[in-house]
Amino acid sequence: MIEVGDWIVARTRPGREAYAAENVHRQGQEHYLPWYRPDERSAVRPLFPSYLFIRPVDCDITWIKSTYGVVNIVTFGSEPAALRDGIVCQIRKMEQNGFVVLPEKPKYVEGQHVRLWRGTFAGRSGIYSHPLTHGRRVVYLNFLGGQATVIVDEEELEAA
Repeated sequence: MIEVGDWIVARTRPGREAYAAENVHRQGQEHYLPWYRPDERSAVRPLFPSYLFIRPVDCDITWIKSTYGVVNIVTFGSEPAALRDGIVCQIRKMEQNGFVVLPEKPKYVEGQHVRLWRGTFAGRSGIYSHPLTHGRRVVYLNFLGGQATVIVDEEELEAA
């Protein structure tokens, strides 16, 4: 059930998200189209290609389907997919200079086999445990017939 203040998810024509957003704006409705840049050399892209968030002024959303650039409304069964404001606020909090900044993927995951290629334990293999602060990482090394916990700089590690 849609409530006033909810966001509706609209599917747009591919590559026409900005066009659809402009037409929603012309109708006096609030919209949100988050953008991101994968890296410094890449072009700016929609965070959710072919989707646009729309916050209608009232619960009547029949006009959305006839908006130029919009293909349809995303639904769960027969009900429109409504997002609470908090979800959109969380995405907006990730913005810097008008673009969403995605968190970096961790270089290593817990349980991953790694090799130390530099430092005191160079040449030894181990299992990655978890990150600490300031680029330090915890690794379990097979050492002297047992397992030793060591703390190393991330730069000393490579995937095994």
